[in-house]
Amino acid sequence: MALLFYPPLKSDEASYRAKAIALYQHWILPTALAEDRSETFRRDIFNTFAKQGLISIAIPKSFGGQEGSYRSYYAVIEELAKGPIAFSITVGVTNLVMGALLSFGNEIQKNTFLPKLSSGEWLGAFSLSEPQSGSDAAALILKATRVPGGYSLSGSKCWCTNGGQADLYLVMARTGEAKNKGISAFLIQKNTPGFSIGKKERKLGLKTSPLTELIFEDCVIPETALLGKEGQGFEVALSQLEGGRIGIGATGAGLTTAVIERMQQELNGEFGKHCPFKETIAHKFAEYYARLQGVKQLITV
Repeated sequence: MALLFYPPLKSDEASYRAKAIALYQHWILPTALAEDRSETFRRDIFNTFAKQGLISIAIPKSFGGQEGSYRSYYAVIEELAKGPIAFSITVGVTNLVMGALLSFGNEIQKNTFLPKLSSGEWLGAFSLSEPQSGSDAAALILKATRVPGGYSLSGSKCWCTNGGQADLYLVMARTGEAKNKGISAFLIQKNTPGFSIGKKERKLGLKTSPLTELIFEDCVIPETALLGKEGQGFEVALSQLEGGRIGIGATGAGLTTAVIERMQQELNGEFGKHCPFKETIAHKFAEYYARLQGVKQLITV
């Protein structure tokens, strides 16, 4: 008996999922293992998905997006997470940047950056963490000092997903002494003088998703690079991390779905015919399947 892995979706939502499945199977799966070994980031894959509207599902049409539902977006994230989950993270992080622009950007910032990100012409990166401020992100010390016409940034960030590949970096830096209220958010373009990419982290997995250090050495940016108000940066960061956690949940659900699908195939195949513990495994299988359905319902409500 085939198991139901997906909650009912509207026709447009199901269409996005079907498109993601087709592109995933054609573009990602055939070379996934080789690219993970070589730590190769495929920008052409990102561009292909963007052209099909799968990067900017929840973005308004006025900024180049599809104006679809978040149910559609999380359905796509699930499909991209089956097997090598790195690409789902690439898409998710770019959506953090777009979400911050939608919520806090002025009209000039939205019209300048969102069409580039929505189309896949640009890739986004989100940078909050520092070596001494991982769990306590508000303890960051990257300094943004007021200078005529803008700010000068000095210091470093770490563990930046899409680092070295992104075109636009959403960076949180300290503009005041107050712990939470002294943080501001900045939109920094690649190749900005004084901004460079530092060490690329060596990881046990997700190797096609780059994770790097960001270095700022008297990096002067214009006042127009400030996203939202000065001192609002921590609010900007948390607003997107809340939605990002749902995206991580969808990523986990997608990977778990792939595992359970494989488990079902094995139990119904030769392995199941000769396995003396089939009944015990089947009970655990049922438990995991039930838990997965609960998670999917929470994501798609």
